[in-house]
Amino acid sequence: MNLRSSLVLLLCLWQSFSFAQEQLGIRLDNYAGINATLFNPAGHTTMPFSWDLNLIEGSQFIDNNYAFIRNASVPNLFNSNLDIVLGPRVGSDTPLKTDQYAVDFFDDGRKRYVFNSSRYVGPSFFFRVAGQHYIGLVTGGRFLLGGNGLTDNLSYYPFNSTPDFEPFSVDPYRIGMVGFEEIGLNYAFRKPTAVGNFSFGITAKYLRGYEAAFVISAEEYEMTRLPENGLFGDGVNLEFGYTDNLIREDVERVSPLGSGYSVDLGFVYTTGGEEGGYDWKFSGSLMDIGQLKFTKQTNVHLVNPDEPAIVDGDNYSFFDSAEEVNAVVELFSLETLGDRQASLVNDAFNIWLPSRLNLHVDKAILNNDLYLGMVIMQTINPGSITVPNGNLVAVVPRYESRWIGASMPVSMYNLQKFRVGLSLRLPFLTIGTDHLGSWITPTDLSGTDIYVAVKINPFRIGGGGNSPFPNNRGRSKDNIPCYKF
Repeated sequence: MNLRSSLVLLLCLWQSFSFAQEQLGIRLDNYAGINATLFNPAGHTTMPFSWDLNLIEGSQFIDNNYAFIRNASVPNLFNSNLDIVLGPRVGSDTPLKTDQYAVDFFDDGRKRYVFNSSRYVGPSFFFRVAGQHYIGLVTGGRFLLGGNGLTDNLSYYPFNSTPDFEPFSVDPYRIGMVGFEEIGLNYAFRKPTAVGNFSFGITAKYLRGYEAAFVISAEEYEMTRLPENGLFGDGVNLEFGYTDNLIREDVERVSPLGSGYSVDLGFVYTTGGEEGGYDWKFSGSLMDIGQLKFTKQTNVHLVNPDEPAIVDGDNYSFFDSAEEVNAVVELFSLETLGDRQASLVNDAFNIWLPSRLNLHVDKAILNNDLYLGMVIMQTINPGSITVPNGNLVAVVPRYESRWIGASMPVSMYNLQKFRVGLSLRLPFLTIGTDHLGSWITPTDLSGTDIYVAVKINPFRIGGGGNSPFPNNRGRSKDNIPCYKF
């Protein structure tokens, strides 16, 4: 794998990291249907439908603070004549050729993070029974990749400017990756209160895992650069594991290598609104509480040498394809522990999903057509082997009616990056991004996202005596038999 191929692969990963890891434009809409349960398993109970069917949803999210593409937007990268170069090699003042873009690196003293979330939601639905009970099914698949805690002195510019034989400390860090399918059963109920309504929901999921990997550096250690691409490590305590579905040459068909379970829990409390809609909505949820266990084609390694070790980078020059990962690991074990098999300690591991707490406050304005919401997402890491995620704070103004909806999330990811998004719904199609600037404005591109969903739900709002919205205050004007363009 040459430099160009490596960079393109890396960029393809980075371009799925974005700022809208929860696709706020499609999760908070009161007409989002079953898709809202992916933010809160009780989120669909404020919706004036007796049923909802999602046909397909796809989303891609990426953000990182390690590298960026100079003066680029996402559409620029779909050019068939795209030419990628390394920024440090061409310098910052050198004019680039047409269709040429430079990959450069942050140098701001921060610890480094990266997170990717790729998701598809297959045929999924809910239907309401007995007026106040909701039963649903959610299917789909996800690929998650994340890392955090990487010390800035391992960033490109600080690392390459560190003199030989000058030791520096490396803080603890974690990296995780997992790809899996999921199928979940959802149940929720809605109960009137003295001032509004209370809802509670739960989604229990079965997971099938296809690929996973992790790296954990649990303790601070010292590293020293040596001449001729050598590294000297003192106090290294490194644990890592991986499956080999994608790196084995003899695998013709990718098959599940593990399985697991997860659960989502959530509540929604609304006030006001009489029979339809609400004045205030307060919701909270715990998402992705669970793990997968991988037991097939799995290796776990531990490198914790009693003495300082030297790793010679030139010895790894043969590595140019994924099929050679096992050979690289054996060589690393030989250089650090004195034996090619000494690092292998297990053939199975459990990896936790990146659990999170989602909080949402919503205020209805102008007769339930305009809303102003605030979202807080806080990552919870229940175990040491997991996929590290980021935190998010967002303000989400939106307009919604039966056939048209629009929202403009204003977000801050990891308290570092400020971004504005846009989502549009008409009538059964939703498309949006929580990082609009990455698509329209050339800048230092370090992340982007996009999401699209196609669904079907009733043409008429309500549903007579079976509906929790019999009078549907503020929405009766949308109670029409069919849509007219």
